[in-house]
Amino acid sequence: MMEKMFKVNVFGAIRLTQAVLPQMKRRKAGKVIVISSIVGRTAWPYFEVYSSNKFALEGYFEALAAGLRAFNIRVCLVEPGGVKTHLLREPVKSVEHLLQDGSIEENDRRQLVRLMGIIVADKGPTGGPTRVTSDAVAEAIMTRCIDLEKSVLRHFLAEEFYENVQAGLADMTGEKAVASSQRML
Repeated sequence: MMEKMFKVNVFGAIRLTQAVLPQMKRRKAGKVIVISSIVGRTAWPYFEVYSSNKFALEGYFEALAAGLRAFNIRVCLVEPGGVKTHLLREPVKSVEHLLQDGSIEENDRRQLVRLMGIIVADKGPTGGPTRVTSDAVAEAIMTRCIDLEKSVLRHFLAEEFYENVQAGLADMTGEKAVASSQRML
């Protein structure tokens, strides 16, 4: 499962971008739009593989963005929180299955139950909904990436997590991010 996820989420995005970049460079114009995630900026416990996929996208496309500016090509990383889709079904099923396993550690069980409660309740740290619609993501892509001539690199759509991400970026040791995740669990 881990290899498949990296092939689709990371290598697929990189290979597609590599395929179109020569034409964009010749035209000296273009936009590369990548759907990342809040977990590409602040990882969630028990979502290690998904988080690492999104961290990989963030690193690759941030590095690529600087070199492409000389060609008038902009990279846009769109970073939503949860999006209202059916994609959460599989992770939820996996966690439910894991909770049925009598051999998991009690600390894991307690934390997974808490995490499931957050996911199912669809609540962020402020108590508000964490998921946006796919239409809201499409609108953000249009207004923040496509319609602007010189769009910025990152487009953060998970406003309720802004303080956590900002604190994590200022924390060179990573301990604030770990503590934040522990409080969540």
